[in-house]
Amino acid sequence: MEVIAAIAWVATTLFVLFKTSAVYEYLKILPLPDQITHFKEYKKEQEYDFSLSYRLFILINHDTFLNKLFTCPYCLGMWLSVGFSWVFSCFMWIPVVYSGSLIYYFGLCAALLKLEKLEKQENDN
Repeated sequence: MEVIAAIAWVATTLFVLFKTSAVYEYLKILPLPDQITHFKEYKKEQEYDFSLSYRLFILINHDTFLNKLFTCPYCLGMWLSVGFSWVFSCFMWIPVVYSGSLIYYFGLCAALLKLEKLEKQENDN
């Protein structure tokens, strides 16, 4: 049961981080200096490209190892798997937690994309 809980936590964390604007919205609340967040630069870029996500902006304009690590679902998923495996005391199951969480995450993303397409088709008719 601990393995399933770890998988669910990793997949949910990945979903919130990569498929929502939660990171940007919560970072805006914190009193972090602009040298770390680059919010002013992001807002300026977003004026020209409304579809630009904060994650993509950071990856394109501030290409560092840590930024690559935090903007890659595979890389971050591995570290989250290690962390949640430790929390749920299933450390020997890290490979299962990692692969299971990626399957869960990408499956959820695919299912939501399919539902959005169906909804769009329904609205077009």
